[in-house]
Amino acid sequence: VADASDNWRCRFGATEVRGTAVIGNGLVESIRCTTPSLKGLVDVSASFDGVSFGAGQLFTYQTPPQVAEAVLEEDQLLVRGSGFVNTSTLTCRVDGIDQRATYVSEKEVVCASRVAGDLTVTTDGRAFSSPWKVAGRASITIED
Repeated sequence: VADASDNWRCRFGATEVRGTAVIGNGLVESIRCTTPSLKGLVDVSASFDGVSFGAGQLFTYQTPPQVAEAVLEEDQLLVRGSGFVNTSTLTCRVDGIDQRATYVSEKEVVCASRVAGDLTVTTDGRAFSSPWKVAGRASITIED
């Protein structure tokens, strides 16, 4: 019987990494492994003893998008960069607030945000771009 003290491993293609058992109600419910830096589609399998691996599942590596420019416009934030994908989870996060993003192209998205601050973008809800500082608009004072 496998338990938390066994030699848990995950195999991503030909790369093996150490795993940690996740325990619930005294039983192993799942295994947690740090994903190695790979690309594309790989077969993922797990082992409790480091020798016998179970049936694999396909896993697709998706590189987080990269932000190269962010410009506040009238009532939106225009974001340019690379790696944007038209998914239902395409999201802009500005100072911790998530906003659904609109896909324009692989190099451009639009966010319904008028807020300056730290911006990150995700296509899958998990892997975010590096933060980009969005500058606020200069304030204008009109005097009589």
